[in-house]
Formats: sequence, C-alpha cells, structure tokens
Amino acid sequence: PTPPHATMGCASGKGQVLPELGEADLRGLTQEQIQALYLAPDTPRSIKTKIQLTMMATKDLEQADCDFNAEGVAVMAQTMACQAVDAVWQHPATGSKLLVSNETSATSRDELQKHGVSTIVRCLDYEGQPGCFEEDPAFRYLHFPIGTWRAASNTKTHKGIARVVAPLLGFVAKALHEERNVMIHCLAGCHRAGVAAVCCLMHFC
Repeated sequence: PTPPHATMGCASGKGQVLPELGEADLRGLTQEQIQALYLAPDTPRSIKTKIQLTMMATKDLEQADCDFNAEGVAVMAQTMACQAVDAVWQHPATGSKLLVSNETSATSRDELQKHGVSTIVRCLDYEGQPGCFEEDPAFRYLHFPIGTWRAASNTKTHKGIARVVAPLLGFVAKALHEERNVMIHCLAGCHRAGVAAVCCLMHFC
C-alpha cells in the first residue's frame, strides 16, 4: 500500500515522487516502488541516501545465517516455565484448533492424543527425514522448512512470498475445515513455528 501523502513515480522518472515524504519513511513500499523512487531524477539526494542505507542493511541481514536449532536449544535450556502446547486460534465453524508446540510434544503420541492432534506442520529444516508418526495413516504431515525461505525464488516480491506460504495456508485451512486440530512445531516452538503460526493468523483473521 502507498503511505499517506505519497504519490509514486516510475523508473523512467514520470509522475510525482513523494513530494511530502520529508523524513524518507520507506515503510509500506514494495521493492519495485523503492527502486522506482531511487531511479527517479527528481528524488531528493537525502531520500536516495536513505534508500542506499536501507538496502545495505537489508543485504547484511539477509546474508547473516541463523542457526535456528541452536536458538531453539538455548530457549529450551532456560529455566523459565512455558507452555509446551499453545492453542492460538479456533475455527469459528468447526471448532478445530491451531496449536503451536515444540519437537518434544510433536513426537509424543500421548501429547498428540491429549490435544486431539492428527495433522502436523513440521517447520524444522528438511533433509528427507520423515516425521515421527508419518508412516501412520492416521496422521498427516506437511514439511515446511520456513527457516530456508531465502532459498526460494522471488522472495522480494509479494507474489514470491505468497508462493512460499501458499502450501502452509492451504494445508492448514483444509485440515481445520475438516475438523482436524493442527499442530505447528519446530524445535522449541518459538521461532520457526511461531512465524508460521502468525502467517496463518494473518490469513485466517
């Protein structure tokens, strides 16, 4: 969406280019809009500098590798008490629940039965290994290694990100519609599973 008081230009320089932007607030702009703004000849130098700094910071962030398994181990090593399984949303028509959890709960048949879970989204890095109960026909699995999203193509566009999350949203929506509780999990149930669950909440709500 275009921010208030902003009129987008284009890469050829036609049109008005954010005449009231002032502090160069780039929030809400797509990569294409930012590029067009940078290339437009009437864009003030201060705004172009802001864009350059933003692009450099984004590149550094994208190149930084994060070991989500190590982060998960660190979270699990903390002494603070936390819920092993959290219900974050309930389908208004079927009553099915969307839950977020960790690897320990997701590999415990007792825990899964306790929460009525038979559909599981596994957000751990995928190297071909099946889920704990994937051979059991009573369970349905989706391997969604969200931590490796940068390996997908066109992730700097809205359509590219949509293609990344579409399998997750379709899988979860279908299960909830069929009155099946869904558990999204990673190692600690905090980082990867949390992001995947937020994607679902943004879609459903």
